[in-house]
Amino acid sequence: MHLSSLADVSFIAGMIIDKFAYHQPLYRQHVKLQDSGINVSRAWITKLMPAAVSLIEPIFNAQLESVRRSRVIAMDETPIKAGRAGPAKMNAAYLWPVVGEQDEICFLYYPSRAAKHVETALGLQAGIPAEQSLPWCAGVYSRAPGRPVGLPG
Repeated sequence: MHLSSLADVSFIAGMIIDKFAYHQPLYRQHVKLQDSGINVSRAWITKLMPAAVSLIEPIFNAQLESVRRSRVIAMDETPIKAGRAGPAKMNAAYLWPVVGEQDEICFLYYPSRAAKHVETALGLQAGIPAEQSLPWCAGVYSRAPGRPVGLPG
């Protein structure tokens, strides 16, 4: 975020909440602002969102590291449609919520259910058994025949 931005913290917080909690697209937020007598360009609002999200990225990264250090991690995949695959078609993708032992939660986006995405999400090194990457899980994870390295047996 540039220090000379016209947006204050409460405006940015409201914009993020409207977008992600209430699913209000930026163009609708722009119309709502205009209807309230606040004249800003749609381009400015569009540029503001990635800048605002970049401010909370360090918080997300710290939270994900906390999850990765947890002795107990819950993880699931939720199929979603994201991005255009063609006219009137959306790509299949997955949202992976990961929850740590302190009830912290992070939502990760991956284009598939591939084991490499689980390894990335959990901070495992590809090809290295989980008990070597994460010593606390020795005996919990195994290399069962046909299972990717680092996943439950």
